[in-house]
Amino acid sequence: MAPTDCVDDPESYPRASLCVIHDVWVEVKAAVSRVLESTTLQDLLERQVRKETTAGYEVKEEKCC
Repeated sequence: MAPTDCVDDPESYPRASLCVIHDVWVEVKAAVSRVLESTTLQDLLERQVRKETTAGYEVKEEKCC
């Protein structure tokens, strides 16, 4: 998941090697990738429960079928 085309395809922008913001976009892509790779569905569930609990919502487990 690249924030700009030039991150995955530097040849799409001939001056990519001279562009300071290109370097920043490369770092952004790496940071986003690290977060996405290290976040599990269980992490998301736990975060959601914390948010709802903090906001005063009653967290109910729904049963299927």
